[in-house]
Amino acid sequence: MPLFIAPLDRDLRIIKMLVDGKTKKHLESLGITLDSKIRVISNCHGNLICLVKDGRLAIDQEISGRIIVDLLESEKSEDGETFKRFRRRRNRDCQKGRGRWQNPPSTF
Repeated sequence: MPLFIAPLDRDLRIIKMLVDGKTKKHLESLGITLDSKIRVISNCHGNLICLVKDGRLAIDQEISGRIIVDLLESEKSEDGETFKRFRRRRNRDCQKGRGRWQNPPSTF
């Protein structure tokens, strides 16, 4: 699955990066390599904050769609509950003003 639809607060393993050579080299210098562990901390409309090794990185929607991940075996859920939690948390964060879509100011 692409990184931007991965569940929050779960350990993931990077299995493929569909980027060009220059971008791949840059991501590798930041610690995002094949078979490395990554954890999505925050996601709002594909823009992510991820925990990679001991640091946090912000990844935009374009790059997060090109990084393919899989849940680690210890994190896999059989009932699909992780995606329901992901959608609820994303919607809640965006409604509280932590995301890009905030309530527009009233003009009346």
